[in-house]
Amino acid sequence: MRYLIIALALLLAGCEVAPVKDASSVQVATKLDNSLTLPVAAPLAYYISREDLQREVYGADGYSRWKFYPGPLFKKAAEIVYPDFFSVAGPLAEDQPFRYLVKLSSEAGYSNLWGTFKVTVTASYLDRQGNEVFKTTTDASVTGANLWQEAYTSIYAEALKESTHRFLNHMAGLNNDLQQPISDEERQTADFDKLLGEMKPAGNGTGFFINSTGQLLTAAHVVNECLKTEVRYHGQNYPANRVAVSRVLDLAVLQADLQPARFASIPANASDDVALGQSVFVTGYPLGSIMADYPSLTMGNISSLGGLKGALANLQFSAPVQPGNSGGPLIDYNGNAVGVVTSSLNQSMMLAKTGTTSQNVNFAVSAEYMRRFLDHSHVQYRYQPLKKSLETASDAAVKFTVQILCYQ
Repeated sequence: MRYLIIALALLLAGCEVAPVKDASSVQVATKLDNSLTLPVAAPLAYYISREDLQREVYGADGYSRWKFYPGPLFKKAAEIVYPDFFSVAGPLAEDQPFRYLVKLSSEAGYSNLWGTFKVTVTASYLDRQGNEVFKTTTDASVTGANLWQEAYTSIYAEALKESTHRFLNHMAGLNNDLQQPISDEERQTADFDKLLGEMKPAGNGTGFFINSTGQLLTAAHVVNECLKTEVRYHGQNYPANRVAVSRVLDLAVLQADLQPARFASIPANASDDVALGQSVFVTGYPLGSIMADYPSLTMGNISSLGGLKGALANLQFSAPVQPGNSGGPLIDYNGNAVGVVTSSLNQSMMLAKTGTTSQNVNFAVSAEYMRRFLDHSHVQYRYQPLKKSLETASDAAVKFTVQILCYQ
């Protein structure tokens, strides 16, 4: 009895879980077929749903209750495991080549009685045509770990490595040539609707047309994580592809399959740019999932010709913006797009650092850096100012401003 009490006390006190750095450090039950040489040449993409990435797991004792967020650790485990087995491996993306796609889903839990972290991972392997070639479900758990982040990373990695061994052994048993070099087809964008089923928009932003060919400008962060992007124009959705992206400037150009009736005027040089205190307005689709299917307009002024800590690529303006405005145009009363809305000052950060919040401190990429980006990307734009009038400028703006839908 004494030994049982000691063992239970040691268990409840917690044990160390070694950080997972690579797949080789993870122990699994299934041994890999000896005929396989790693990493195999067959490129792999993996997909984890937003539901899994945002999962919450609850734990409690007699005195308190807490949350775990295992989703990011699921992704981290995939980033650790798959590159050890596949020469090309990465999350499913518009430009990610693959021969096989593994769709991952999981159930995650925590046992309050024993302090056990546990996961069940289902891995469904598809070919590029969307046919399921293999499917397996794997359980993994660890008890008494001190650090829940290390615990979930470890057991997710164990489940993923086990399922990968099973898949590779299955394909080897079929004499499938996993070492075949990547083909041109595997470098092309796949049909995500066929692979993932009908997708719903996971987020939205704003963009605006800059020429008559259907090219539009937006913020890069609006489209960076999208598997598929659409532009909503006159009540219809049109597919849009990325033409150019700058993560440094947070700008992107999309090509939509349509010819817009209007497009924005972009200042030709610095003498046409805005001045401190100048009146401007913003058009866009804030809170797109709950607001009207029509662009909104807010008004303000240029508050600074620099961004945070004097960032040269940005302007500060006071026109109110909300989530969904990102990528929309900042417009002067001549109808010129003098900026691209990118961000607002974080209120939680301000409250924590200064004890107060700020109002309408928003930022846009300036016209100068818009021009540099578009010129470097060989994208055409025009300078066609209107007669100075808010009514005329706003009427034009709502016609060239569109909603961008992001599917993940």
